[in-house]
Amino acid sequence: MSARRAFQLETWTELGVAILIVILRIGIRYKTVGIPKFRIDDYLIVPTLLFFVITSVLGVLVYDYGSISGLSADQILNLTPAERPKIELGGKLNVVSWAGYVCCIWFSKACLLGYYNSLT
Repeated sequence: MSARRAFQLETWTELGVAILIVILRIGIRYKTVGIPKFRIDDYLIVPTLLFFVITSVLGVLVYDYGSISGLSADQILNLTPAERPKIELGGKLNVVSWAGYVCCIWFSKACLLGYYNSLT
């Protein structure tokens, strides 16, 4: 199996598991307490999943387009004119992916804080 295929398989599998867990979580909370008794962590899980989806999709795109990250100065200077727009787009997508990842982490932290707050 190629490295590209393995990366895509891992990314989409993790995303599928995350979507399944969030759907099950929301479904079980809906059946047990109903929407009027949802807590803050029940609402914050949705944008967390959204940012995880964004990060996963952009990660696959960055893998396909390439990025300037990890390239040496000589490799950057030796890029052909045909490669430059592709690498430039990959670099921009990489920055957006990093921002999405940070948002995913912070929303996950907020979910945990909301959950811990409901325990006390």
